[in-house]
Amino acid sequence: KLKNGRKVLFDVKLDYLISGSGEVKVHTSLTPGKDNTDMFDIPCFGVTVNLDRGFEDIEYFGRGEDENMPDFKCHAPIGIYETSVTESFEPYVYPQYSGVHGDTRWVKLSDKSSEYSLSFIADGAFSFTAHPFTDAVIDRGRHIEDISETGLTALALNGVMRGIGSSSCGPDTRTEYRLDARNGFDFCFTAIPKKQS
Repeated sequence: KLKNGRKVLFDVKLDYLISGSGEVKVHTSLTPGKDNTDMFDIPCFGVTVNLDRGFEDIEYFGRGEDENMPDFKCHAPIGIYETSVTESFEPYVYPQYSGVHGDTRWVKLSDKSSEYSLSFIADGAFSFTAHPFTDAVIDRGRHIEDISETGLTALALNGVMRGIGSSSCGPDTRTEYRLDARNGFDFCFTAIPKKQS
C-alpha cells in the first residue's frame, strides 16, 4: 500500500514465479486505493532491483545513447547500445532522476569480467535506469556533492513513465504524456541470470 498520511493512495501487488533454471517472472500491478480521490497523475510505475555493485556493464536494445523521456526522445534512435552504470547517471548540479532509456525491449547487466550477467525482458517496451545509488540517496541530495555510491547497482524497470515537460522552468508536459492511474497499471518482466562457462 502506498500511503499519504493515513490515506491509502494505491494498492500494489507483486507476484514472482521462479523456474528451476533460475529465471524469475515478475508481475506487478497498481490499483487506486479506496481513499484516493484525486492523486492519479504519477511519475512512473515499475520495480527497482538492487544488485551487487559488481554489475557495472550495460547492454540494451532501446533508445540511446543519451537519456530520453516519452516526450523527449527524437534525438535517441532505437538500437543496441553499450554503456556502464557509472556513465548512465547524469550529474546535474541538483541531483535528480536521470539516465532514462525508453522504448527498451531488453537490458543486460554484467560484471566487469563478463562472467555473470542478468538480463531483463518485458512483455512490452519499458524504460530503465541504472545508478550506483538509490533514489532515496538522490532525493536527499541538494547538490551533486551530497550523493555518493551506496555499494550497489540500483536498476529501475518502469512499465510506464510520465513525460517530463519543462515544469522546472516552464510548462508541464502535454496531456498525452501524463500518466492517469485511475484504471491502474500492470507490468510484467522476466529476469534471466547467466554464468559464462
